Amino acid sequence: MYKNNITTISFMYTKISDFIFKSIADQGIKNVFLVPGGGNMFLVDSVKRNKKLNGINCFHEQAASISAEGYFRTSGKPGVVLVTSGPGSTNAITGLVGSWIDSIPTIIISGQVKLKDQIGKSGVRQKGPQEVQIIDSIRKFTKFAISLKSAKKIDQIIPLAIKKATSGRMGPVWIDVPLDIQSKEIKVKKSLKKIKKKLIKQNIKPVLNSLQSYIDVSKKPVLLLGQGIRLSGKINEFKKIYKKLNIPVLTTWNLIDIISYNNKLNLGSPGVVAQRYSNIAIQKSDLIICIGTKLDNITTAFNIKKFGVNAKKIVFDIDKFELKKYPKNFLTFNIDVSNLIKVLKQIKTKNYSEWINNLNFIKKKYKLLPKQKKSKYLNHYFFCEKLSEIVKENSVISLGSSGFSIETFHIAFKTKENQRIFASPGLGAMGCGLPQAVGACFGNNKKKIISIETDGSLMFNLQELATIKSYNLPIILFVFNNQGYLSIRNTQKNYFSKRYVGTGKEDGIFFPNFKDIAHSFGIKYFELFNTKKLTSNLKKILREKGLCLINVNLEKDDILMPKVGVIVKKNKIESMPLEDMNPLLKLKEMKEIMGDQISNKSIEARK
Repeated sequence: MYKNNITTISFMYTKISDFIFKSIADQGIKNVFLVPGGGNMFLVDSVKRNKKLNGINCFHEQAASISAEGYFRTSGKPGVVLVTSGPGSTNAITGLVGSWIDSIPTIIISGQVKLKDQIGKSGVRQKGPQEVQIIDSIRKFTKFAISLKSAKKIDQIIPLAIKKATSGRMGPVWIDVPLDIQSKEIKVKKSLKKIKKKLIKQNIKPVLNSLQSYIDVSKKPVLLLGQGIRLSGKINEFKKIYKKLNIPVLTTWNLIDIISYNNKLNLGSPGVVAQRYSNIAIQKSDLIICIGTKLDNITTAFNIKKFGVNAKKIVFDIDKFELKKYPKNFLTFNIDVSNLIKVLKQIKTKNYSEWINNLNFIKKKYKLLPKQKKSKYLNHYFFCEKLSEIVKENSVISLGSSGFSIETFHIAFKTKENQRIFASPGLGAMGCGLPQAVGACFGNNKKKIISIETDGSLMFNLQELATIKSYNLPIILFVFNNQGYLSIRNTQKNYFSKRYVGTGKEDGIFFPNFKDIAHSFGIKYFELFNTKKLTSNLKKILREKGLCLINVNLEKDDILMPKVGVIVKKNKIESMPLEDMNPLLKLKEMKEIMGDQISNKSIEARK
């Protein structure tokens, strides 16, 4: 856990809009993702005149707020968003909520109508032009939210907002600034020195003793690592930790890049959609040490009581509220990663070679990827696996959030050392891929970014191709084209007798020709169909130095596997056990895997 030391010096007269962005620049933040409007005009001008800041003009406020997420994911610094009043503010809410769920320290600053033009307690729905009382709408999705009513204490409010965003479990903040406050000149402290984090010491001895006692008796431990490790800023230090412990590693989707695929300790990512060996590793373990993960329903296959059915579960989390949700047989500790590292450095482990070898045998045996057909279209899994073979170490890969394609990516992509791979799985907003790549590219000092988006998701924020073109960002954009919305198509096919709604051509939905789209934006275009020359074509594309769009023509009817199945009883949906995934193994084989712990559901499903 952290507290922040803030030091200020001397005084000066300045306009509030200037002071706000000077304070932000003092934190080493360089980029502000914005859309200009009448309601934020003084704030926009202050960004333009500040020589330490770059104003990144997006074409939609939703894209600006999502770009700020991407900026943090590669830079480690808070993303700053500037929007106007009314629809400018409401458009930014999607990115705000994404930051809230994924613990991203986004700072959103909005313009607002003048104080005298605001609703106040009048009871009317709107008074000022484009007025929306945005703070009432977003308060539950922020760590700090305020609409300024005066110029007083502005030199305290800005550092307080930054402190809130970046301390403890991080998250977004929102400052709403009326026009007449923006332009007001006041006397303030001259500058805000960079906020530094200071570790709050915790008594780690009880944690150490407890964890060591469980490790001493464990023969089959695993680590389950999540996003909280990266948020702590200790990712490189933690890589040394799991090597020292020599305990098998599983990760959530947002941390797959902490360990390479070929590492003998890597057992993938467990959950509803996963490689079968990942879920088997969880279910055969006798001790699961969870660090920086909230163990959501996707990870536990909607059944936390049966998650790690043979194991003692220990959870370490910075958020005490997350710890309250676990069943009584979970051992929980409210501790941050920095203090936990001190514990793990002192932990003594045994030789787990037999356990590791057994898991690697399972990994090899139960690695399942659907085979590529003889078709002019590419199989999702085959393409993702082939891409992973060609993408180099140290590459940065930004993923969108379209269900099927991103799920198949996590199943099939084989990570390499020092790659940076991220998505926005918490909110899972369609259209997040392109703006997130924009922010990530700026956060990575405009170095090359590989971005993966889907045809359906791309349509949500297609306009941001203009943002990429405006700044000549070197983004290699792979558009996974499965002719619409494959996840929804499969759902409607399986549950609603092929009554398709809004999925693609089968329901009369039009999609543009992406070659025409690319050319209209002045973007270099490539197209990939079948396996012919796929490797050489991918190598050629990845050598590109500037922006290009690659239309990857994929099967429109691929199915998602391996996947934890469901049983429908009396219109109720129940998940199968985590280890029992489609396509189902024979009962004899399941009994060999789970022994006496085989679930009754597994037996019933095969009758």
